[in-house]
Amino acid sequence: MAESDALRVLMSAVTAPMTPEAEESLWINLAVVAKVVDDPERALVIAMQNLRQLERAQTASSSSLARWRTVLNAGVDAVIGVLTSRDPVATELRQNSPFKGVLARTEEERALEAFRRHRKQAHNGR
Repeated sequence: MAESDALRVLMSAVTAPMTPEAEESLWINLAVVAKVVDDPERALVIAMQNLRQLERAQTASSSSLARWRTVLNAGVDAVIGVLTSRDPVATELRQNSPFKGVLARTEEERALEAFRRHRKQAHNGR
């Protein structure tokens, strides 16, 4: 594959259309990734605790929770991959993310505000 073809394939993967909700979730999770990189042990402990609570309460589908357990057990690289991927499976998984509490409320609000500014500029307010 020629370099320009490879670049075109890469760009189509990273610019694939997403629903506004999925794109917002991606932006929040990009902020979570910064926390994972900064203190992986803390972030994964919080996620595992949340996952156990979700499993006890069964507030999400059991297959989604099982997938998250697999990702968390696979380690930081797998977690970062899922949190940043535009793949439909990763997008779906982020809808039941166990990373609640990794970001402080103010950090989450800043990420949401940055997303809204981006969305307004990049998508003409849509």
